[in-house]
Amino acid sequence: MALDAATMALCARELEEKLTDARIDKIFEPTRDEIVLNMRSRTDNFKLLLSARSGSARACLTRETFENPAVPPSFCMLLHKHFTGGRLLGIRTIADERILFFDFQCTNEMGDTVVNTIAAELMGRYSNLVLVQKENKAFPESEGKIIDALKRVDFEDSELRQLLPGLRYQLPPRPQRVSFLSMSTPGLLAALAEKDLPVAAALTKLTGGVGPVVCREAAWRAFGARDVPANAMTQADKAALMEAVDAVKDAFAAGGTPTMACVEGRPVEFSFLSLTQYGEEHLRAFDSYSELLEGYYAAKDKAERVRQKSRELAKTVHNSQER
Repeated sequence: MALDAATMALCARELEEKLTDARIDKIFEPTRDEIVLNMRSRTDNFKLLLSARSGSARACLTRETFENPAVPPSFCMLLHKHFTGGRLLGIRTIADERILFFDFQCTNEMGDTVVNTIAAELMGRYSNLVLVQKENKAFPESEGKIIDALKRVDFEDSELRQLLPGLRYQLPPRPQRVSFLSMSTPGLLAALAEKDLPVAAALTKLTGGVGPVVCREAAWRAFGARDVPANAMTQADKAALMEAVDAVKDAFAAGGTPTMACVEGRPVEFSFLSLTQYGEEHLRAFDSYSELLEGYYAAKDKAERVRQKSRELAKTVHNSQER
């Protein structure tokens, strides 16, 4: 499952409470898709993981130990230049968008105070980390100038949006979907009634801000295993779905409960609310969203790092044999 905007917003809130005013001490790039920021506050030390890997993009605190390359990659060196010693001013989100903005107060080469931002775009296979600089922290992110991007996007890659040094940072195009969390529940049900799809599928297609598992959870809480078409709901069905959708919204407003669902010991889903569709015996609650994301992605990421290191080793051996 990809990290949805709702869970990401709650995770950002949690990170901001712990990291605001902390300073960047060290910066590492253990793999080509991951950045680790060692940060120090007055009372504690933290490791912030920013992953732009397509299958496990996330931003969270980590306790994992990483093997870092002997020579820092160029993007890591750029981070060193612009962000080392930077103090975190805050973390911003945009409703229903899977983007986190980490604003740091830094000092440039001239000794002037600037605000540098890491825009963590955690959008599946389009995930990226973009470094943006603006002269005043009150400027909106769209007015920042791109320092560089972990994955550069030129005109051949996209005609709509380029991510190249010197260009102005622009937000990705927004899909035409209504907000699951912000739209009134009666309005949401009225829009659903026009869809000739099962309720869970209709919610997924119509709404943004939450992932498919949350849409399935709302339908499950309303109808159980019944597969109810959205355009054929009775008044009783609509009342049950309204109650279920409101319960999801209330869970989000209260900060949620970081929960992972496991089947046969294997993590299959996670969310900010209890996933009753899997049965209580298959659910595990966590104390924080960082622990949830670490628990869900740890095994997958470890296997991917081994594969990446194996490819690099095989390439080195092949080049040595050729020479």
